[in-house]
Amino acid sequence: MRPPRSPSRPAVAPGPASCAGVVVGVALLIATTAVDAAAKGSPPRPPRAPVREEPVGSPIRDVPTAVAVPVSPTQCVVLGLPERFWVQVPRVNFTVPTKLDGDGTILQYLNLRGGTVSMLYVGVVPFSPGEGSVETRASNTALDFAMSLGDKYAHVDWAITSGPVGVAPVAMKVGGEKVLAWRSKRYASKPAVAYGGPTSVFSGELLLFHPPGTERLVYVALDAKGGGTTLDKAIEDVSLRPLTAAHPAARRVQLLDLKESASNPSRFPVRLFAFDLPAGFVVTPAVLALTGEHVYAEDRLDEEGRRTASLRVAHRPADPSKPAYADRDAELAFHRAEDRGPVEEVALAAKGHVAWVFEHPALGEPPGARATSAVLRLDDLTLVLTWTTYGDAAARAKDREAFLALVRSLDLTVRW
Repeated sequence: MRPPRSPSRPAVAPGPASCAGVVVGVALLIATTAVDAAAKGSPPRPPRAPVREEPVGSPIRDVPTAVAVPVSPTQCVVLGLPERFWVQVPRVNFTVPTKLDGDGTILQYLNLRGGTVSMLYVGVVPFSPGEGSVETRASNTALDFAMSLGDKYAHVDWAITSGPVGVAPVAMKVGGEKVLAWRSKRYASKPAVAYGGPTSVFSGELLLFHPPGTERLVYVALDAKGGGTTLDKAIEDVSLRPLTAAHPAARRVQLLDLKESASNPSRFPVRLFAFDLPAGFVVTPAVLALTGEHVYAEDRLDEEGRRTASLRVAHRPADPSKPAYADRDAELAFHRAEDRGPVEEVALAAKGHVAWVFEHPALGEPPGARATSAVLRLDDLTLVLTWTTYGDAAARAKDREAFLALVRSLDLTVRW
């Protein structure tokens, strides 16, 4: 399906519905040499024509991942997800919706050909105004959320077509502890704006639960069509953890960059890139409070909850007519030569791709703070990953090695 352009949104980037049902296509050329048939007394056959295959583009590793959303300044909900889930980015963006409601995130579940066959919304909302016991207020909030679900879907360019959604109490445990929870019956949904290709009808489900000790509800909503996954699969591994222990081990971060092409407004590229992020990084309340546009952002916390490092990912339009090293030179121009360190070329996990890494003053940080950035070309975008360490020279040297390992793990492909 061709992704739509929403008439109600700026032409900066497509909304979530713009990519639902996108069946990707990027040519994979297989060169086939002619068979030396002369020895058999016949002329050699001409080379075969290029073959178009799917999945298209260079292959990319797809593994289980995990996402976290804060429920308080010190606690978060973590979903351990199976393979094929990709976080939709830009993660922080004032021009297009990046959540269903409250504090949250949006993920897409891709089939083997790269088509979007499920949408997953995960987030946290505060209790609705009102009085009563915690149980009463949690229940009222769940009912309010379900009653307004159609409006929430409209915010992300989707529509619920089967009428109002209701929820009922269900039994649920999180981390072995019983929690108050509510679940809907299945409802029909679809992208709310037109797109090319056959019409897709999705089946949606909604789950809400109350993290004990808070005045908030966690929501998990999933829409799926043929070949998609289920809400039960998405919530198989749900836990409540301290922010400082959200991700105690390194994990694979899988991102789906949907920024509209600046050089060709009729094109809606689906760019996938992924990397290994060390333990300790998490989406914090401070990250959720960021403004402007950030492709992706996480902070690393120590055991006391202090920020010891940050990772920020940014992008800007590149000039496809220029070589990738032009992106490097443009990024270096932001810093005086005497202020930045030497440039190191680093090979990525994606064959044939490189990034250029250098140290420089940390912009927007206290005087003397230093950061390390990696610059690379992703389709028609310049991608910049910046790691800032909040520590002494020894901590910066140690983190530089960790950042270089992250860059070397970076894989990418383009699906449209």
